[in-house]
Amino acid sequence: MIKKISYRLRFPFGAEFNHSPKYIFIKKIYKTIKKNTCLDNGNCKLCSRHKSCIYYLISGEDFYHYPSIVVENKYLEKTIYHKNEILDLTFYIIGNLSIFSSFIDEYFESTDFIFGIYYQKTRLKMEVMDEKQVYDGLIRMVTPFLKESNIPEMVNFYNQAYLCQFDTNIKIMEENTFSTNDYRFYFINNHKIFQKGLLGEFRVKNFPMVLTEIGIGKSNVIGGGRSICVSE
Repeated sequence: MIKKISYRLRFPFGAEFNHSPKYIFIKKIYKTIKKNTCLDNGNCKLCSRHKSCIYYLISGEDFYHYPSIVVENKYLEKTIYHKNEILDLTFYIIGNLSIFSSFIDEYFESTDFIFGIYYQKTRLKMEVMDEKQVYDGLIRMVTPFLKESNIPEMVNFYNQAYLCQFDTNIKIMEENTFSTNDYRFYFINNHKIFQKGLLGEFRVKNFPMVLTEIGIGKSNVIGGGRSICVSE
């Protein structure tokens, strides 16, 4: 099961960011979760209680694997908002950790500001998505995907750590692709995340449809590896 939670933000006085605001919000949410649930001093590697730590679980073992909360984020996002302009935010919570979706709501309930910028927010909806529906055909990557990424490994981790039910027999082959690299810095709780890889068309088999939205690869936490299905 995948939970999809949508928020709509309005900036009454406008806003200007030096990075994608969607990345800024997911970064803030993980920082808040760690602050509120960490069982030790924040160093997961040295913590003897990490196996019972909610943050360690939600973050994919402190970003060593695949985090359970990801955000929809385009390769290039708008960073300047005029008065009363809208920002739509979509978060996905993977598998049985959807029980912790309240962390997202609690974050937005706790503040009306981001870096001193005032916003008004509305929780639009929550949907439940099915990971069992698969697709055979052509997809187009709209955010970078590292071809070295081990997709069966990712869905196996989702199945084992988050009790999902993904088909692990996924095939993905390059068709018409090109490389790109976002040289901006992405950090979440001192972990650097790279937004680089391939864009373009891939041939897939047994590809879970939900992965087109939540993305594939370790950069999907900030929107990497998202795709759309292409009619042939």
